[in-house]
Amino acid sequence: MAWIDRIGIGIPVSGLSLQDLLARIDLWRQRARSRRALMWLSEEQLRDIGIDRLTALEEASKPFWRA
Repeated sequence: MAWIDRIGIGIPVSGLSLQDLLARIDLWRQRARSRRALMWLSEEQLRDIGIDRLTALEEASKPFWRA
């Protein structure tokens, strides 16, 4: 099986089409943007979405490839 291993991420690529790979990369970019955005939300905005600052920090600290 072919693997891409960059920055400690093992991605099996033998069964992925180019479209699937691009979709996965798009998902990762979306996660990274969303997690960065959490850091800029006020306490009131965090309450509006139902999380506290600690939860936001935990989510923001996750790597983009982790769900």
